[in-house]
Amino acid sequence: MRAGLSGLTAVLASRKLRSLAFGFLVFNLADWGSWIAILVYAYGHGGSSASALVVVVQLVPASLIAPVVGALVDRHGAIRGLVFGYVVQAVSLALVAAGITFAAPVPVVFGASILYAIAFVITRPAQAAALPLLTRTPEELAATNVVNGWMETGGSFAGPALAGLVLSQNGAGAVFWVFAGLSAASVIPLFRHRHATTGADDDTASEVDGANESVLMTVWNGIQAARADQGPLQLAAILTAAWALIGLLDVVNVVLAVSVFHLGDGGPGYLGSLFGLGAFAGGAAAVLLIGRRNLVRPMLVAAVLSGAPLVLLAFHLTTGLAEVTLVFAGAGMAVTEVAGKTLLQRSVPAERLAAIFGLVEGAGLAAEALGAAAVPLLIRFGGVPLAVVGAAVALPVPALCGYRGLRKLERGTPARTSEVTLLRHAPLFAPLGAPALETLASSLRPRLAAAGTRVITQGEHGDAYYLIVTGTLAVSIDGVRVRALGPGDGFGEVALLHDVPRTATVTAIDDVALLVLEREPFIEALTGHRPSGTLIP
Repeated sequence: MRAGLSGLTAVLASRKLRSLAFGFLVFNLADWGSWIAILVYAYGHGGSSASALVVVVQLVPASLIAPVVGALVDRHGAIRGLVFGYVVQAVSLALVAAGITFAAPVPVVFGASILYAIAFVITRPAQAAALPLLTRTPEELAATNVVNGWMETGGSFAGPALAGLVLSQNGAGAVFWVFAGLSAASVIPLFRHRHATTGADDDTASEVDGANESVLMTVWNGIQAARADQGPLQLAAILTAAWALIGLLDVVNVVLAVSVFHLGDGGPGYLGSLFGLGAFAGGAAAVLLIGRRNLVRPMLVAAVLSGAPLVLLAFHLTTGLAEVTLVFAGAGMAVTEVAGKTLLQRSVPAERLAAIFGLVEGAGLAAEALGAAAVPLLIRFGGVPLAVVGAAVALPVPALCGYRGLRKLERGTPARTSEVTLLRHAPLFAPLGAPALETLASSLRPRLAAAGTRVITQGEHGDAYYLIVTGTLAVSIDGVRVRALGPGDGFGEVALLHDVPRTATVTAIDDVALLVLEREPFIEALTGHRPSGTLIP
């Protein structure tokens, strides 16, 4: 909570950060809200089959371009990438709005929707890379990430709710006009900062060259990385199943709201907001998993929680029961994801982790599309109740099938409880969630320094951040001692974030035990983006 208040204060005090936060809030509102609107539009022009088709039409091109977006953002500058993404987002949303308003052929509207789906893919990596450019201190950067988290989770239920309200009064076209206007308004304050760049270096060029791989290749690389051990593959399957659940519910909610509960065009937005509310609550509750030794059982309980109430709904299709079950489904999915990602980060070597998460990301987009595509088939063979049952079993079945293997994996996996606890109490890392802390803990390397040893020297190149486990160190600037550091303190972040020489000398007063964090995982933890070149000019 303290970190969140610090982040809010930082955002309110800085015009640049206010612009960034407002833009990200609009992005998340438009992401979730326009998704509901296009599903309702499609359903009105072809039923559940058309809704499923528009999901596939949007996800496939977006997933193909996703692997190269981060590298392109690095090459051309984060702020410029963000401004470009918002401009494309505003223009494409307006094109869809015009197509719906003036009764353009359905394929034309679907085609325009591909463009804004691609625009949404651009925004997340650009947002992550832009944060260090617009913050002044490491503490401000970490705290501002909390506010961004609020924008993201808030958008997951406020976006569908806003879309539902507009849909009920003015239809799908009006939803797109609203979000197009908001997107245009959000880009104006950022336009003056568009020339702030990361100063991409030669490494970035090679990263771009290596990023042009298809989703199928991303999935294959992840499978190759995990094939030596079935445990990570089982975890990846469970995390992928969470995406399938979203795809199923995207279309099921439209069918329930419009054809079963007769809630009107605004009904899908209302039901979608309840699922988002549950996911928000589940994500908040998942903080209790930080540092826990046993994660498989909570993950299994959460997976079952996501589906069991939906089985009841299948046999008793009422609005009241749907409202309750969707909140449970969202909460269960969120906790399952946090527990699954945390266990995955504990069990996979750091050098293979990117490939495994690439597998989850690529397979997840495919699973979401397949989940949506399955709904018309399920309805055809068993009606709406069978489609609801399909959503109910999407996550619990893979979790239950993998239980024994995951328990075996967990028993052989270190929890790194002491490292996670130390990170949780460090001000820089306190705002991070459980999966991010677990990733950091796996990247820490121990180091001992005898009394009198210089750990870092003023003026030298900085390539690591240090956390103190035991012992005391002295900080001196230009030969003058300015303060002492003790257990739980950290040092070395300024040189990493600003890409400048060390600004002080730190010397061990007595024997000390340290944990060392290299530059790349340090930057990636604070920004969610792999660093390249200078981060803060």
